Amino acid sequence: MTTIPEKFMIWRFNRFQAEAEKIIEDEEMNSENVKKVRSGIANFERRKHPRISVDLPVEYSRIENAGLPRNGRAANASQGGLLVYFPELVNVGESFRLRMYFSIPAVQKIEIVAEIAWVDIPIGERPAEYRAGLKFLEISPEDQEKLTRFLKMISG
Repeated sequence: MTTIPEKFMIWRFNRFQAEAEKIIEDEEMNSENVKKVRSGIANFERRKHPRISVDLPVEYSRIENAGLPRNGRAANASQGGLLVYFPELVNVGESFRLRMYFSIPAVQKIEIVAEIAWVDIPIGERPAEYRAGLKFLEISPEDQEKLTRFLKMISG
């Protein structure tokens, strides 16, 4: 018996394979079409900044309908964005005010305004966490410097 994630991956592979076959049958294989086919086989890195694995507490609130801050956690970070696990469903395009806390006294915390760039499809009826990628919209030069120093320090 296959699980839901396995079924999703099989469906995704079959969909990609059908699209690739259609391109090959219907069109001449020029460099643009090869790029289309290859982009489904490998997940090409499109980020400007490398992601560094972290495990840091994040306090967040929505820009629109700001209520009490809630807690999430950052799983990776770069100079331009974060991967955050939220306790609630978030939507692409939503903007958040975030505070990320560090255990290093020289850094302590940084404040960021960021936008949801992508959200993983939750699996199961009631997932405990929702994974989303955020793109920085606003960060002060001081906080950008703190983040850069921290990422350089932990990346070796």
